[in-house]
Amino acid sequence: VHTTLETVDYALGREPSSSLDRTPHYCKKKHGGFAQFVWRMICTSRVSAAVVLVALVYIKRAKPHLRITAERWACERIFVGALVLAGKYLNDKMMKNIIWARCSGIFEHRDIGRMEREMLDILDWDLSVHEEEILAHQKYLSA
Repeated sequence: VHTTLETVDYALGREPSSSLDRTPHYCKKKHGGFAQFVWRMICTSRVSAAVVLVALVYIKRAKPHLRITAERWACERIFVGALVLAGKYLNDKMMKNIIWARCSGIFEHRDIGRMEREMLDILDWDLSVHEEEILAHQKYLSA
């Protein structure tokens, strides 16, 4: 949740949070709803911890290249795009976009395809992941 919200703040051109207050600006007003959305997506899709970790790597990697102009659903779109790509990258047989849409409860299957393509463009189609990238996020997921 924090990684996505921090990335969205950055992409919206907001100043980074101070060291005293590590909560991103966007997070302050949206944290609870977005956290519930993330929890629902992970539970209903039944993705593995590995998929979540790879999605976090993709979100972090995308951060310097993102430019967002509209806040509405920005966090959800970034998270879902990364989660779908991670799931498809790690699993030979993964859910179809219509199932991802049902898991989200807010997006249509065409939206999922668009998020997937946008994230692929942002990542320059480089979906490879290195062990140190995953380990950087594992301690937070384990907690």
